[in-house]
Amino acid sequence: MTKSMVKTKGPFRTGAILPVCILLLLIFAYFRWYFDAHIRWTLEYVASRVHGAEVNIASFRSNFLKPSIQVDRIEVTDKEKPEQNLFSVDEFQISLEWAALLRAKLSSDKAYLLGIRYHSARKKPGKVFPPEPEGNSLVAQAKREIVSQTKEKFKESFLGDLAAIIDGVNPKDQLQAIKEELQSAIKIDQLTIELKEKEAAWKKRIEELPRPKELKEIEAEIKALDLKSKDPKSIAANIGEAKKIIDKINDKLKKVKETKNSFTTEMGETQKQILEIEKMVQQDVQSLQNKFSLPSINPSEISTQFFMQQVEGRLVELRKYEKIAKKVMPPKKTAEQKAKEKEEAIVPRERSGGLTVSYPITSGYPLFWFKDIQVSSEFNEKDGGGRIAGAIRNLSSSPSLVNLPMEITLDGDFPAKEVMGFSFVGKIDNRTANEIKQIQLSVKSFPIEKMTLSKSEKASLAVLNSKSSAVIFAQQIGEQINIKMENTIRSPKFDLKTSNQKVQEVIGQVLNSMDLLTVSSSVSGRWDDLKISIQSNIGSAIANSFSSVVGGKIAEERKKIESMVNEKIGSKKKDLSLLAGGIEKQVGGEITNADSMLTGLLDQAKAKSAGGSSIPDAGKKLLKGFGF
Repeated sequence: MTKSMVKTKGPFRTGAILPVCILLLLIFAYFRWYFDAHIRWTLEYVASRVHGAEVNIASFRSNFLKPSIQVDRIEVTDKEKPEQNLFSVDEFQISLEWAALLRAKLSSDKAYLLGIRYHSARKKPGKVFPPEPEGNSLVAQAKREIVSQTKEKFKESFLGDLAAIIDGVNPKDQLQAIKEELQSAIKIDQLTIELKEKEAAWKKRIEELPRPKELKEIEAEIKALDLKSKDPKSIAANIGEAKKIIDKINDKLKKVKETKNSFTTEMGETQKQILEIEKMVQQDVQSLQNKFSLPSINPSEISTQFFMQQVEGRLVELRKYEKIAKKVMPPKKTAEQKAKEKEEAIVPRERSGGLTVSYPITSGYPLFWFKDIQVSSEFNEKDGGGRIAGAIRNLSSSPSLVNLPMEITLDGDFPAKEVMGFSFVGKIDNRTANEIKQIQLSVKSFPIEKMTLSKSEKASLAVLNSKSSAVIFAQQIGEQINIKMENTIRSPKFDLKTSNQKVQEVIGQVLNSMDLLTVSSSVSGRWDDLKISIQSNIGSAIANSFSSVVGGKIAEERKKIESMVNEKIGSKKKDLSLLAGGIEKQVGGEITNADSMLTGLLDQAKAKSAGGSSIPDAGKKLLKGFGF
């Protein structure tokens, strides 16, 4: 190749510029035509899974030149009626700060939530997802935690059980069909086996205690002591022998007393367990009463059976969103939590496993921080729009960094849907380890289409087409929660279906006389240990009406159950008591005898070694030197 054929390089390297231009063009194309669609799809997917039904977003538009986000027509499917929305939002506008965006964070001074609708119609029914599998998602955890505590207290067929009592039941026939053992019987069998094992162990142990022959030998040694001799050497020898005898008796006595204390403690625990069997008998009776569908006629129980399902649903929702809030806006960790995490980190991880380290943010911006979201909506009779005004302030991923609690205030009504006097106030303060969550919701009037109170083949009861009002107050400070719910239904309309004429008459009279149905619920404690109380005037009214009709029958059938349980375990319980008494008499008696005899021998030895006035002065000095 000649020198003239070599191409001279210019200031621009086209070989590098072209790939860079193509890459920039592809990035531009992605953000121009695909980025917003992918974000919209992601938001729909996550929101739908959290809610449990389809959530749709008409459009998501981002603007990087003038940083902002606009989301249009957010629709949240009603899980009970998929053909309509639970609520929808026309528009959500956010103006973002460049300083936060350059740090890959979202921060906004002002945002707007516009055009809120309640129960608006959908173009096509939304998809409702099947119940969460028994996994470890937050939603599944919340549901399991609540339902595990409420399912044992609720029987959907409660009213049908009352009808069955009027028709007549025979628990004895059902008792014969029970295959599993009574818990009290199992406990008696278990204690009997344990007692027999203890009896053998104690008999072996008392064989190691001083036997009568050995005690008689010690007594003979004491009698053989001669402390009245005039020979100082003989006195010294006898005093030394007396000291040995006393030490030997003290050693044996110590062992006997230790055995006695151990036996007394062990038998005391056994007697406590025997006494607890009576409580277990009552639990067995109650369990059988539930198994035989034998209801309890008291106002609180009736109210609980009628309204537990509604309370359970509200608790599941509260717990679900509480868990989500804790995940998105985590509270400040306590010193104990930090120490525990540090301790767990000491354990080596698997070679193939990775480690995610989250460093605390002490300055700058959190992952997201929406300082002021203004909520506004105008009444629209056609599509369920309502008059709503309010604000959401300081919604952030790190409340401890922004040092401000999140607060929500909303007020308004939806006249087209007959929902009037809606008010919501919420606060989440996660700035400290002892986090505070609080909401207060009230609705002066809203319609009820149907609320099932009890359902079975024999009888069912529901509230239809009525107007209700509600007040809910929920507060959580640390791990302790306090929830109060009040519902009032005016001029309630009931749907009672039963083939039992007596049930129809008794409950029908109660329902026809009710101008007002009130329900008051309170929940306290920890989420994993809830104390639930439900009271209602319908419970009191039905209890009073039914007490004269079936109260006597239920008491009679319960006595039958108690009699049958006692018949089944009576002989076992008696044998157990006799066995425990026999062990105490035999083993305890031998230990007590050994204790008494050794104490007596010790007194004899000390008395003899102390001697009388006839002991010479030299002997007395020796006794004093030995501690007598």
